[in-house]
Parts: sequence; C-alpha cells; structure tokens
Amino acid sequence: MANPIRESVGLLNRWALDSSGRIVPATQCVPEHAYRCPECDASLTLRRAHIRTGSVSVRAHLAHAGDLSCPRSGESAAHLLAKKIVAQRFNDWLSGVASAPFLGSRCACGIVRDAYIQHVRSVQVEGTIGNRRADILILRDGDAVAIEICATHPVDAEKASDLRRAGAHWIELSASDVLQDPPGPWTFTRCSRAPTCPCIDARRILDEQAAERMKYWEAQVLIARDDLRRLRPNLSPGSPLDYGVGGEYERAERLAIEMYGGG
Repeated sequence: MANPIRESVGLLNRWALDSSGRIVPATQCVPEHAYRCPECDASLTLRRAHIRTGSVSVRAHLAHAGDLSCPRSGESAAHLLAKKIVAQRFNDWLSGVASAPFLGSRCACGIVRDAYIQHVRSVQVEGTIGNRRADILILRDGDAVAIEICATHPVDAEKASDLRRAGAHWIELSASDVLQDPPGPWTFTRCSRAPTCPCIDARRILDEQAAERMKYWEAQVLIARDDLRRLRPNLSPGSPLDYGVGGEYERAERLAIEMYGGG
C-alpha cells in the first residue's frame, strides 16, 4: 500500500521557483534558466528525463547542489507547496492567463464530475472563515469554498461542522495529487457537497425495477402454491413433502417459472 507522506515528499523535487517567483513543474523548466527551491530558496539544477543503465526510467526533476536533499523537505513542506500551487492556479485563472481549474470527483462508474467552482471573487492562502483557517479559502458571490490539502490528516468531523456553520462547503485534495508533474485535473478525495453522477439515478431506477420484478415473481409463486393446494388438499404447509428437496412446493415454484416465463 502506498505511503501518502513518502509519495507527496518524493514529488517535491519536481517543482521549482523561476526568476519571477512562480512555481513551475520540472517538465516546463529549461536548462538556460535559473531556478530556486520553493522551501529553502537554494539554487536548483535541472535534471532532464533519461534512461539509466538497466532500462530504469528517470523523470525530469530538480536537484540541490551535490544532489543533497532539501533541509526543509517533509510532510509540512509538501503540504505548503501543494497549497501554493492550488492558489497560484486559481489566481492565474482570475487574472485571465489560464483556464478555470478543474476539481472533480470520480464515480465508481468511471465518470468524473466537475465541482463547478464559479463566480470566484478572491483566493486566500490560510484564509479565515468563522473560527477556522482554511488551507485555501475561495470567496464567491454569496458563499465560500474551503480547499483543504491532505498530506496525512483528512478533514475531521469537527472542522467540517465548523466550516458548515460558517457558511462554507469544503473540498479535500490529496497533496500527492496536486504535486504530480505534469500537472493535470485534480480529483478531490472528499467533498461536503459533491456533484451527483447520473449513474446514481440510473442505479436507483434499476434497483426499483428489480424490486418490482421480485414482487411479481413472488406473487406468481404464491399463486402456483395456492393452485397446488387446491389440487392436493391433503398437503399441509410445512410438511417434509412441502419444503424438502424435490418436494411439491419446489416443483410448484418451477412450475410457476415455466408457466409465467421467469427471468
């Protein structure tokens, strides 16, 4: 089973700060430019994707001097960097340099539904709402959305209740999902107001139809049993002949299926 802390921390070397202070993924970095570590501000060197001896594929990443680890790397660093990436993505959208971020949930049927975050007025990192501080607070026309980044600790019931009382619904994203490079659509792990997938209504309808069919065939079996009692008036319900393997009632059920076309 994947370790969420190790996975998210291992993705830290795929991101850097460019000369303008923007967070960029390694796949968008070029050797001619200078990059700094988002955590310790040290200079980074771009390592291009390549194949090691033994056909081991190495992805593009950024390395500290001497290939040493960042002194500030860890769960908190992954959590902080993921927050910055999400906030930057929303601010790019608000400033008109990027399309709207996609935050969706994947249903068991395979359909991904968008959370439809629209009418955004502002985005705040560590924004306060009520008595809580959200990782990213999105203020919209009429309400607010709290985006929580989960490295190891998901939103607990108390925080969810506080956010609801403050008039905000919340979305939880995995830090390792946000830190993936190349970046892609984010699929939230949990949401207080998830969009409904069409397959939910479809399953409900199929369940109702199956229940109706079951009621129909149960009624047909009872009819066949009543017919059998009229033909065999001395047969008493509950007798060994009645419910035993190969008994009269078992044959009556098979007869009902044959008569009324089971399935």
